[in-house]
Amino acid sequence: MAGVREWVVALRGGRRMLLAAVLGALLALAQPPLSCPWVLFAALPVLLWLMDGAGGPGAAFRIGWAAGTGHFGTALFWIVSPFMVEPEVFGWMAPFALAGMAAGMALFWGVPFALARLWWGRGAWRVLALAGCWTLAEYARSHVLTGFPWGLVAYAWVETPVMQAAALAGPHGLGLLTLVAAL
Repeated sequence: MAGVREWVVALRGGRRMLLAAVLGALLALAQPPLSCPWVLFAALPVLLWLMDGAGGPGAAFRIGWAAGTGHFGTALFWIVSPFMVEPEVFGWMAPFALAGMAAGMALFWGVPFALARLWWGRGAWRVLALAGCWTLAEYARSHVLTGFPWGLVAYAWVETPVMQAAALAGPHGLGLLTLVAAL
């Protein structure tokens, strides 16, 4: 496992961004309707390793943005459905809607990744920095411009008994606990 970690940390450029986007897309598989929450425990540590290799906040932003674009591009697949009512008229807009929405929503991942990198340390501190910043960004995404809380980390638990913890901690508290446990 140490060899895989070292390989991920050493990635640069397009390979790093591609891996981040694939990891984000995998994280979307944890969301309903597929509901595979175990994916969190496979993909999130690799994202943390990518962050370990980031040289600074700019590189961390790009990792978060790429992961967010992959995540929202996969999780928001349904956004193209209205364009298919009259596909000969509106179908051409569907890819632009999906790509634009995914890229815009991914900003809510890029910013916390960059902020977390400012406080990056060793061991558990880096996990707490990323999990805390990410949770605050998800809270902001749920409220800014009337909010769009689609695909929150906690939603991975919707079809499991773990979701009952949201009754006590709310979706953002459960998301924070999930991130801390999985990172």
